[in-house]
Amino acid sequence: MKRTSYLKSTILTIIFLLTAISFCNGQKIKIIAPRLENAVIYLPETAPNGVKYGCADFITDAKEATGQQLKTVSKITVNNRLIILPAVVDNDSILNKLEKEGKIDLSGVRGKWEAYLIQQVANYLVIAGSCPRAVAYGLYEISEKSFGTDPLKLWTDFIPNHIETATWTGSSYFKGPTVKYRGYFVNDENYLINWKIELDKVVEPEVWAKIIETVARTRGNFIALPDEYNKGYFDHETRLLIENRDLFLTGNHLQGMLVQTMNFPEFCQKNGFSPVWSWITNKQALLAFWEEKVKYNAQFKNNIWPIGLRAMNDRDYSEVDEAAPKDPKELAKLTNIIIKAQNDLLKKYIPEDQIVTTFTMRGEPYQLYKTGLLELPKHCILVWGDAGSWAELRDLPTKAEEQKRVGGNGIYYHVSYCDNQYVQWVSPKKIRQEFLKGVNNYKMSEYVMHNVGDIRELPLSIAAGFDILWNIEPWQTENYDQTFTANWIKKRFEVKGKGEKALLNIQNRYFELEQDMRATSIIEVVRPSVVKVIKETSLEKVEKILLETKFEAESRFRVSEAQLKMNEPKWAQLKIEAYKAVEFIPKNRQQFFYDYSLLHLQTSVAVNRYAMGVRRAIDAALVSDKDKVVSECDYAKNAMLLVYEKRNQAMHGQWKNWFRGDYLWGDNNWFLRPDVFANEIETFKKRLLEYTNKSK
Repeated sequence: MKRTSYLKSTILTIIFLLTAISFCNGQKIKIIAPRLENAVIYLPETAPNGVKYGCADFITDAKEATGQQLKTVSKITVNNRLIILPAVVDNDSILNKLEKEGKIDLSGVRGKWEAYLIQQVANYLVIAGSCPRAVAYGLYEISEKSFGTDPLKLWTDFIPNHIETATWTGSSYFKGPTVKYRGYFVNDENYLINWKIELDKVVEPEVWAKIIETVARTRGNFIALPDEYNKGYFDHETRLLIENRDLFLTGNHLQGMLVQTMNFPEFCQKNGFSPVWSWITNKQALLAFWEEKVKYNAQFKNNIWPIGLRAMNDRDYSEVDEAAPKDPKELAKLTNIIIKAQNDLLKKYIPEDQIVTTFTMRGEPYQLYKTGLLELPKHCILVWGDAGSWAELRDLPTKAEEQKRVGGNGIYYHVSYCDNQYVQWVSPKKIRQEFLKGVNNYKMSEYVMHNVGDIRELPLSIAAGFDILWNIEPWQTENYDQTFTANWIKKRFEVKGKGEKALLNIQNRYFELEQDMRATSIIEVVRPSVVKVIKETSLEKVEKILLETKFEAESRFRVSEAQLKMNEPKWAQLKIEAYKAVEFIPKNRQQFFYDYSLLHLQTSVAVNRYAMGVRRAIDAALVSDKDKVVSECDYAKNAMLLVYEKRNQAMHGQWKNWFRGDYLWGDNNWFLRPDVFANEIETFKKRLLEYTNKSK
């Protein structure tokens, strides 16, 4: 982050020493003492909820690192102790007094978007923010730099080593984020489902509380509606938590007007409407459906409203509504009518100057925009979708008038793709490449929604993705992705020298192998052939399947037999080096290395072996080599069984039942269920042997 000193002479050093309070000519401040008075956090009852939550998180961070409990006071009665003063500019009498006396300059914070200043003033450590969440962001900065807190600690199990002394140096000024609106869409959260309680497609409020806290800690400021579980809505307790943390609620591209389309039939049955999803034939039902949730969410001030019209199950509107125009130009004209009606509905409950909307161009909406006929309201952010399978920006606002839009431009970006989050694959290098292009070159800085999937699997990618949205300036330095990754590895695994280099090398090679041919896509290409052979009763038709089975790269999957074969020894060698690298990591950090790095690496290795075993078993069957059929099928099966074993090892402590949600979604190639796949291979082997016996 870019920091400028607010001291005119020497740099002020504030030492957070967990000892007695003392002031040495304003040079050092000591907090929390075993014998003398402790520092306190000034937190009046009138403080905004967002500040209160930030303070609660800060107190937790301090205790995790030091074992000491910081206290809060609502009134200041003793003036010779250190007082931590987190406050919103123009919202606190003490802060106002300090500014009026000329002891602090808040002009760089006042009126700015999410700006904050951390500065010592007499016996105060001031964290002054332009809004409640900005104050919380300032507290998080102190936590990270002084206590060693990991913003993703709720998903990495990272607790800093105990410290007796934590040091804060100088003042810190943050002028505001690179991207205005930054947040998550937790997509098809299969591992979150049934994690805590065995309920069908339910994620509990306590889990959402962890996710929402992580949004704030990673300097995000919005979260999207759920997908399929909980009927696609947050419970009231969770919705209130989002507001109290001063965060925004939004939806993804198929949750227009903050409603979940899958609930439309039930709404219609309850209210006497036809369940047909059609503006032309069932307009009043749609308007009533939207208004119910608009009225509910309008009671909260922080909303970003998706507009436009998609159909259920992420399908194009014209694909579902038989009465809708099929010509893009005519459909664009109809969409303008729909958007005006949506905007009028919002204005019924919200002052127009407080409305923020988005129009996300994924699927059909992109084609409608390209007609040039769409009439988006001034407050609408135009959101450009990436090519989801490969985390690449497929199109950009290249025209000058696009870049100058009043509502601005944004990005919908896949840090993970679809339902399957069992491997990480979007590297900080890829993230840097895409966002330097989009945000820097094409002014797409109003809004970014990261599709993050199940958070536990993706801490490095999420950390990088939100760091670059917060402040892109360091990322403009060549190879900063390597600097960021090296620092992340060094902190999480407490390695240095040879250990740091070894882990960085392993991480880079992992991303290089996984990026262009994701394990997810390999399963999607290979498993259908296995299933077809299993289900086919005719051996003649089995032969046809075997003869026609080819793994050839194409735009969606990029899975080729040649690449699989070439990668097989590379994965094997990388696995050897990764397991050897454990010796560099202290014992208290090894479990996270197993859960985060080795499990993903083992999974990628196993998926490659699964594919190669299936391929070679098919080839062996076609030449009636029974021994080869057996050995290659066992090769593929054992690879899956090893993943199953490693997953069980990763389900420890709070992560018990973590992978249970995989089993709620039916037969879908987007999920890796290694025990199921292993059983399939055993049946696949029997069918191939039946075929070889007959062919002989």
